[in-house]
Parts: sequence; C-alpha cells; structure tokens
Amino acid sequence: MQRLPPLVVIAAVVLALMLVWLFLRARFPSTHALLDDWYNHGRYFLVFVFGYLFALQPRWWQFVIDRRRVFLCLGVACYLLILAERNGAFPNLEADLEAHLGTRLIVGTLVALNHWAWIFCVVGLAGRYLNRPSPVLRYSNPAILPWYILHQTLIIVFAWWLKPFVLPIGLEALVLLVLTVAGCIGGYAVIQRVNILRWLCGMSVGGGGKRRRGRCSLTDLLRHVIGAVTKTWLKRRFCTASASRQPSCKASRK
Repeated sequence: MQRLPPLVVIAAVVLALMLVWLFLRARFPSTHALLDDWYNHGRYFLVFVFGYLFALQPRWWQFVIDRRRVFLCLGVACYLLILAERNGAFPNLEADLEAHLGTRLIVGTLVALNHWAWIFCVVGLAGRYLNRPSPVLRYSNPAILPWYILHQTLIIVFAWWLKPFVLPIGLEALVLLVLTVAGCIGGYAVIQRVNILRWLCGMSVGGGGKRRRGRCSLTDLLRHVIGAVTKTWLKRRFCTASASRQPSCKASRK
C-alpha cells in the first residue's frame, strides 16, 4: 500500500465519498440514529477506515504536510461555493439535481472535496507545526478519545441546563464552551485513574493511578503554559524599560 501514489489514494477517497453522497444521501436523510442513518454511517465509516490506513503510511503523511496550503485553498474555495448555494446563488440547483446526473456528480464531488480538503489541511498544519515533543502534545495524545467521548454528552447536558436561563446567544455559547472544556478536563482526570474507564476509552490499562514516564498531567501542562507566558511578559517588560540603554532588546522583540 505504501507504493500507491498519494494523489491516487486521495482521488480514490474523494470518489468513494462522492458515491456515498450520490447513492445514500437522498434515500437516507440524516437522523443520527443508530440503525437507519446509512448516509452518515457510510461517510464516517469511510473516514474512519481511511484514517487508520493513512496513519500507517509515512509517505502519505508527508504528501499532505507538503501540500497543506493547497488543501487550505481548496477547502476555502469549496466552502465558499457551498455558502453561496445555501444563500440562494444557484436558484435552479434543486431542480437540476433531480433532472441531471451530471449536476449530481458535480455537487457530490464538491461536497466530497470540501470534506477531505479540510481534513487534510488540518492534518498537514498539525504535522508541520505541532509534531514535536511538548507538554501540550504529551497531555493531548492520550486525551483525544476520552475528550471525544465526553464532549458531545456534556454539550447536550449543559445546553439543557442553560436553556431555562434564556441567555444571549453569544454569552450562552461562551458559557457552554467553558463548561464543556471544564467537564472534559475533569472527566479525563477521573478516567486516567480508573482502569475500567481507561479500557472503555481506548487507553492502556494498568497503573492508571501511577505517574508514567513521559506522560504529562494537566498540572504540568498548565505550569508549562503559565511559565512560558510569564517568561515572555517579563522579557518584554524588561526590554521596554531598558530599550534606550539596550538597543539589542528592540531587535529581540522583532
């Protein structure tokens, strides 16, 4: 599989997602149910399978990292077209979708390109700028699946609790975000220390309550962030106060 050209693989997954859109979207409108939501099942299962295979192929990774800006531009272009359609820029599109297979193929390809372009853009940017040892990465790597499992349930629960307060939409969104992040942090702290919860959340089991070599706790992460911010602030204050006597400070700030 490593020998397959990355561009061919990407074209294949775009085609596969376009076919899922073409054959399943109209017949199975999105319901988010467990059994009969076949359009969503088809597209998310495709992303899951390809994501697993993609993670095993260093050549594919590097291809996406090198072309991260291309995927960003492609994602922006596709999304602008989707926004234009949803704001009435193509009034005859619905009728054309019903009448012409070619129109359905074009729209399905656009939807699939938008989907994959943003995924590859994010992966490419992360691979270029975040793929290096850091407390943030050490904390985040094992936390990905627990946070993913926790966040949707927490959003629904907190949104239901906030509903009676009828807050302004901006304030409600901010409060919901803060509560969800806090809930994920607290929930993950509990999951780390209970073996059965670690197993259910896809983490390694054994010694959950012990500090492992190379693992970064939330305390370590906060200490690192606060230390970095404080160091930068003190440096800027010192340079500002002594700029007239130490021109090198001005150069270091640029």
